[in-house]
Amino acid sequence: MSQNNTAIILDVGATNVRAVAVDETGNIIAQRFYPNKTHPDPFFQGGLIWDVEEIWGKLIKATIEVINNPLVKNIVAVTITTFGVDSAPVLKTGELLYPVISWACQRTVPVMDNID
Repeated sequence: MSQNNTAIILDVGATNVRAVAVDETGNIIAQRFYPNKTHPDPFFQGGLIWDVEEIWGKLIKATIEVINNPLVKNIVAVTITTFGVDSAPVLKTGELLYPVISWACQRTVPVMDNID
């Protein structure tokens, strides 16, 4: 513990995008978050999507602010958590084929109503 080892946790959730620094005992050393929100889907009326570039920008900003905190020393681990139900098809080049659809989007209600 004398080395002040720190883990950085990056969390992309439906309500916030945040970065947190914790010490070896799990105490929070520093944290920063930015609100997250969906956007209307331009391809599906009434649909909800995530703006990946906006989320990435918030994650970078929060991470920089946390790791620049003078109490954060000797970063030994980085982990990321995200909402696990949202996804989108991606080409081998990394290009999204369609925006990331939010779990809160109602477009799948007819499918869920008829799934059984």
